[in-house]
Amino acid sequence: DYQAAIESSRRALTRFPQDEDLTAILADLYQQSGQRLEAERIYWTLYDQAPDTTAQSRWAARLSALAANYGQTEPLKE
Repeated sequence: DYQAAIESSRRALTRFPQDEDLTAILADLYQQSGQRLEAERIYWTLYDQAPDTTAQSRWAARLSALAANYGQTEPLKE
């Protein structure tokens, strides 16, 4: 059940708000459950908070894959 997993991840993030991997898991769960906009919001936050270009490229790849899954790659070309 995606909703239960999402709620569990959100609770864990209240205890460990800086945990990047846990945040990414939450975004993945949103994506898998069809909540694209919420997943995208989280990935953009991770991208914006990334400490260097290597980390940014990790989140850019996730954003690109998300957009490709939904056929919305135009905004990423800019």
